[in-house]
Amino acid sequence: MSLCIISNPSLVVNESLIINGLFINGLEVLHLRKPNGSVDEVAELILRIDAKFHHRIALHQHHKLSEQFEITRFHFTEESRKKIGVPELEQHRSNGKILSTSIHSMDEYKKLPSYFDYCFFGPVFNSISKKESKSIVKDDFILGEKTQTKIIALGGINNHSIPTVKKMGFNGIALLGSIWQSENPVEEFNQIKETWLKNQLVY
Repeated sequence: MSLCIISNPSLVVNESLIINGLFINGLEVLHLRKPNGSVDEVAELILRIDAKFHHRIALHQHHKLSEQFEITRFHFTEESRKKIGVPELEQHRSNGKILSTSIHSMDEYKKLPSYFDYCFFGPVFNSISKKESKSIVKDDFILGEKTQTKIIALGGINNHSIPTVKKMGFNGIALLGSIWQSENPVEEFNQIKETWLKNQLVY
């Protein structure tokens, strides 16, 4: 996985139509994050997303919904990761789940259990969706030695910052504000995807 989108934290008008359009246009993974959404609200949204895309959804909350919708991806926040134990992670992996988490420093990365397939790292740039969330990396930041857990850049990523992200050595990018604050999320995604693919060939 090299390009994913995190859902808007609040419900969006015509959200399922937008999400279906994103998947049709090549979105690899949607991280469904509704921190204040009830299990019924999240379930209703998933119901409106074409079932053929459900395996490309990663749940941030209400992991039990995976049984209803055959979702195979679970995401754990930094806080929730610290509360779960190795046996639970082992069980998820034995059940075929793809696991991801969030980190905010390379020290955290080095301590990650090997059960995580990839992690979000950031904010790499000043966040678009959270104005108070500032970059945690320097301009000359380059990723050091990486383990089998892929590192996905998150925070302030748009069409113009992709070349810098590639030079930093990230395995992929996660988009949030650049998509959901645009007038046409699908069109914005297509532009960013095109730039990302071009830069894959350059570096």
